[in-house]
Amino acid sequence: MMVCPWNLRRVPVFAGQHDTHINTGEDYDTRSLGDIFAMPPGGSSKGKGLAFIPSEWIGHDARCHKVQRGHGSFVALTGDIDTGNHSLVQVAALVRAFAWDAAWLVYSSPHARPGDMRWRVILPLDQPAAFAFWHDAQVVFFDFMETHGVAMDRALARAGQPVFLPNVPPTHHKSCETLRGSDGLPLYYQRDTTGTDVPGLHTDSPPLVQGLAVLAEKREADDRKRQRLRAMAGRRHATHAYGGKESPIASFNRANAVAELLAGYGYEQSPRSDCDWRSPLQTGVTFATRIMGDKWVSLSGSDAAAGLGARCATGCFGDAFDLFVHFEHGGNYRAALRQLHQERKDTLAYAKFGRPANYEGAR
Repeated sequence: MMVCPWNLRRVPVFAGQHDTHINTGEDYDTRSLGDIFAMPPGGSSKGKGLAFIPSEWIGHDARCHKVQRGHGSFVALTGDIDTGNHSLVQVAALVRAFAWDAAWLVYSSPHARPGDMRWRVILPLDQPAAFAFWHDAQVVFFDFMETHGVAMDRALARAGQPVFLPNVPPTHHKSCETLRGSDGLPLYYQRDTTGTDVPGLHTDSPPLVQGLAVLAEKREADDRKRQRLRAMAGRRHATHAYGGKESPIASFNRANAVAELLAGYGYEQSPRSDCDWRSPLQTGVTFATRIMGDKWVSLSGSDAAAGLGARCATGCFGDAFDLFVHFEHGGNYRAALRQLHQERKDTLAYAKFGRPANYEGAR
């Protein structure tokens, strides 16, 4: 019997979230996808079960997102379903519909039990893929499942995100409920699969092709909106005049990088692009905020509704100072400007007269 090529592709494996080789310089151990499809569930405690990254890059830095984005060769799509208590029949039917005629594996998560069933999914690819294609294919898979009512953990679109392999610990970590019987066998573990003699997911699979086309069309439309917002932001920035001198706002913007403020204010950076972020105000799953030069633009209705920056029909936009106004001063522009004026006065006074006697700065 001919072995499908995806069976032989090897991926890095490690023992749980905290197992890293970043300081040892050693390559990770590997398992083939074929072995993973056949493996029985392990019996490790929470957080120590075997996990893998669906990439052929196995170096000591294989768990680094940036490294995998640049060097990884991705060999499978993956999914993590932690909510909804969906049945195996329901999840397998949806995965089968997406995979079309390609191989797939669905298995229950370590702490799944009746009333709280959770699942993981592995979809081998027909050919290894670079990060950009793999990421978009992951998003298309997530969108497909969520369109049919199954919420997905989108963290698995990150290049170095661990995917935990079949594992059933002796007891549930929170309730201490027994998960294995007196014979040591799992009580609630379930799985379904095509087996290993089926080809991997091909790039011309209809659900994947259709989803990628929709994703590309949406990105093009969003990019046109962002360019319009960027032009509006540039005109607004030009209004920050201050009697021929650099205004406190301009000084603030020069001293504070937008990316650093976004990170500090709880934004989540996109796994696909360092310029795209998800606002903590958002209710959706997209990374609707983009850094464009020294400005940011957002296509999020939640951001606009919250009064962040300057609003328009398609979202909102602004600069570093607008973030400071919203997140440090609750949207009170005058209060934020007063703080900048006071800080400028304090700086000038210190430069002229030295530190005041009652100064209580860092010691």
